[in-house]
Amino acid sequence: MQANSRIVISFDSWKADNKILDLLSVLAHYIDKQYKLKTVVLALRDTYGSHSSDNIKDHLLTVLREYQISNKVAYFAADNATNNNKALRLLADELSIDPVNQRLRCLSHIINLVSTAILYSVDEDYVDEVLTTLEAGSNTSSQAIAAFNAAIATKDEATRLQAWRKKGPIGKLHLLVVHIKHSNQRRVFFESKQREAGGKASKLYRVVLNGGI
Repeated sequence: MQANSRIVISFDSWKADNKILDLLSVLAHYIDKQYKLKTVVLALRDTYGSHSSDNIKDHLLTVLREYQISNKVAYFAADNATNNNKALRLLADELSIDPVNQRLRCLSHIINLVSTAILYSVDEDYVDEVLTTLEAGSNTSSQAIAAFNAAIATKDEATRLQAWRKKGPIGKLHLLVVHIKHSNQRRVFFESKQREAGGKASKLYRVVLNGGI
């Protein structure tokens, strides 16, 4: 690895679609001798289902030492899971790194968390749950999202409607889209109203039902 800069290491744990491989990916980002940005996959380590801080630390340490770049790392980038934070603190016991100042967080993960919270967690029941359990330090957001996902996954239409109606404007928009897409006649009617509003030359829009973040 011919780097003309210090190196940013990004890592992430994920399970393959075959549900067998459970991997930790480790990538290096740096400027090469020709001053071009390079991104290189250093390792795909099988973690055997263990995403513990100790396990992540051990794999990171092994990879950094194998490539002899332990003293060249400027930053570590990963999502906001607490096990990643602890892994870097443990790594600091082995290497000369600052687990706080050299820790970069994944913006995409932050946006995903915020979007999920806005879409799935903001309603009266959720706010009440937060107020009653905040001092206990429980993971209220995850509980509320899990309960909502279970409600909209049920075959009982009344339960699904009730769950979405609690979501305020987001819920109303979802149910409106469901209503429009329910039949071809409704989709044609939706397009006809667009033509009336904008004329024949206007661009027609089609509604898309949300399918996750």
